[in-house]
Order: sequence, then structure tokens, then C-alpha cells
Amino acid sequence: GGSADGITTYGALKSAVTEAVVTVLEPLQKSYAELAADPAYVDSVFADGSARAREVAASVLADATAAMGLCGAPGGGLQVSPDVRGNLHFGGVATATK
Repeated sequence: GGSADGITTYGALKSAVTEAVVTVLEPLQKSYAELAADPAYVDSVFADGSARAREVAASVLADATAAMGLCGAPGGGLQVSPDVRGNLHFGGVATATK
């Protein structure tokens, strides 16, 4: 016997699955196409998110580096600071974060 939807053959099942997959993917493909058409917008979203993440993580990073004696330790210590692109600088040596 078939299912409640009347699918009784492999061909009918294949068509029904294909239609269901296309229905689910169409809105995603539309969103992707809109974002791909505006790379400057995507870059700005990434930059905003990166800035927010650095802002949130700054105090945690400061606490962790101080606890390990890397930054702000008595008698000096390794200084850690991000530049405008998000690269971290350890005592003058840049390390890419992307």
C-alpha cells in the first residue's frame, strides 16, 4: 500500500521529496542571492559583529592575561592589544585573528 498522500511508486516519492526540498531551499537561496549582491553590507555586518565581540571579550582577555602575568604584571610583561583590523599584537608582534 501507499501512504496517506497517495504515493505508491518510487517516481512519485522522488517528485514529492524534490518538491519539498525546493520549497524549503527557495527562501534560503533568495536570501543568499541578496547578500551576495551586496558584499559591502556583508562586510559591515561582519565588522559590527567583530567590534561587539572584541568589546565583550576585552575584559575577559584583560583578566586572563593579567592572571597569567602576560599584561600589566609588576616589572612589565607582555603587552597584548588588538589593532583596527582585529589582529592581536603580542609585544609588538602581530598575529592575525581572521
